[in-house]
Amino acid sequence: MDLRVPYVLEAGKQEPSIQLLAAPVMEGERYEQRPIYFSDVVVRADSWIHKFCGLARQTWVYNESHSHSGYSLTRYMLAKKGLNGDFFGTRIEAGSHERAMRLLLRGKIDATALDSTVLETELRKDSDLADRIRVIDIWGPSPIPPWVIHQSLNKQLASDLRNEMIQMSFNDEGKAILTSGRISRFVEVADKDYNRIREMYKEGNPH
Repeated sequence: MDLRVPYVLEAGKQEPSIQLLAAPVMEGERYEQRPIYFSDVVVRADSWIHKFCGLARQTWVYNESHSHSGYSLTRYMLAKKGLNGDFFGTRIEAGSHERAMRLLLRGKIDATALDSTVLETELRKDSDLADRIRVIDIWGPSPIPPWVIHQSLNKQLASDLRNEMIQMSFNDEGKAILTSGRISRFVEVADKDYNRIREMYKEGNPH
């Protein structure tokens, strides 16, 4: 699950049940060695659609309603253009980015917005995928999903876990684990680092 929206909603409660642990910095030039990610709007390679405006009255799929990259960010981008969900002809909840991709490739939908890290993973798994899809828009960057722990966890243990994650990039075993997930390193993040998510969620969900 994309933890950005659930995190900011839970953290906004008077007595939140979770606290931030750390956030990953992904490998790749586009991530600028920062804990950020993007949302890539994709269509099939043979689609006549080349810009987001071409998706009017078309079939759009999102992974799930608690997702920032697939749902909340879409609502925000529509709101910026003075539009809402009715811009699309049909909206379908897929349940995951991976299933949204499958629906796209099978011709069941016209477009979707994918977490850039998920899309990159799928492209590495399937060497033919790059020839079957096309990115027509890139949204972001946004703060990347954080790793969180329950508020009841012992403070010293929480601190030790955070330090272990941050130190992973400084030893061979840790580097190997990070590399397998295409992660450069983990960094400490603060609640204020997710204020941008709050702002976009509020603008995309005005009521």
